Amino acid sequence: MWRAVRQNWSLKLLSVVIGTGLWMYVEGTTNPLVTRHLSRPVKVTNVPEGLVTLEVRPATVTVVVRARQEELNALREAEVQAEVDVGRLGRTEGTVGVDVLGLPRHVELEAVTPSRVRVLLDVVTKEERAVEVRTRGEPPQGLEVVGWQIYPPKATVEGPAKAVHDVRRIVGRVDVTSLTETKDFVVKLEALNLAGQPVEGATVDPPVATATINLRRVTVKNVAVTPSLGPPPEGYRIAKVSVEPRVIAVTGAAAALKGLDTVETETVALEGETGAVRSAVRLRLPQGVRALGSGSVVVNVRLEAAEQPAVVSPPAASPTESPEAAPGEPTVPGSGPAAPTEPGGTASPEEGQPAETNTEAGGPTSLPAPASSGAGEHPEPALQ
Repeated sequence: MWRAVRQNWSLKLLSVVIGTGLWMYVEGTTNPLVTRHLSRPVKVTNVPEGLVTLEVRPATVTVVVRARQEELNALREAEVQAEVDVGRLGRTEGTVGVDVLGLPRHVELEAVTPSRVRVLLDVVTKEERAVEVRTRGEPPQGLEVVGWQIYPPKATVEGPAKAVHDVRRIVGRVDVTSLTETKDFVVKLEALNLAGQPVEGATVDPPVATATINLRRVTVKNVAVTPSLGPPPEGYRIAKVSVEPRVIAVTGAAAALKGLDTVETETVALEGETGAVRSAVRLRLPQGVRALGSGSVVVNVRLEAAEQPAVVSPPAASPTESPEAAPGEPTVPGSGPAAPTEPGGTASPEEGQPAETNTEAGGPTSLPAPASSGAGEHPEPALQ
């Protein structure tokens, strides 16, 4: 046997070398060694009791691995874990090395970037907070939200001490846009900060509550809008002024609406203006009176040099006209802070009373006023 092996041994050795070289060439061509970069989130382990992870900086690391193309193709990235063990940290803040777990046997770990991360822990705490209801939209015309109750009235917020400290209120949201009667709602409770944004890391117990929204019927009335104007610049006068819309619907208790025929806008500043002015302004509403809609109007003013004659516009609409039907615009001749309208403009109480509908006895009545937009979100007052 050994004689057969020794015979032509040089040729046999040469064959082995050539065969090995060919195998390495083919393997390197069809299944080469390659490098792959994996972005993995950092998982914190062994957190001491009574503490919670507040922050990891950075929250992800890059794991660089090397293997044959075929083995890397079979690698499932989700199985590769980047972990930091904070059990040996001994304090609530520090830098910890990153361990990579879950790599197959033939896959080599080349590097982890960064190799160490900073971990911030915080004490777990809990506090009790009052629960509020926050409504969205507006109920149908002739109704208003007058209060709410919620059960339970308090809830516990739990989490890192910093997160719990940031919680300013716990709220449940209710959409009242189509609400026509007092009703109960099951609402999800949210922990919000001072800016009204959810606080990350803070949990609420219980997570839901039952909110009761109370409605009442109110008087709805159409009133005319009177623009309030500042003084024009020196050498100019107010040639024309109009309001969009000229008539709005307001609601409130009958006593608050009694004798209310017009409402003024906030003052439109004209200083420094020399031509056309278009300004969106809010209304100055009496206490207890609320506008159905956005609560703002658009005032259009045209200024001209004082030596030019003022342009007279057609008469304005009375409060009983709908905003769409009013064809003309009030004209303000001369100069001054807010020139009066010409005869035939906005109706005085003697010339025509605005349409008024008291729905307290007979239910809501259709009015020519613009419908409520329901836009916006605002808290309603609690029942007295």
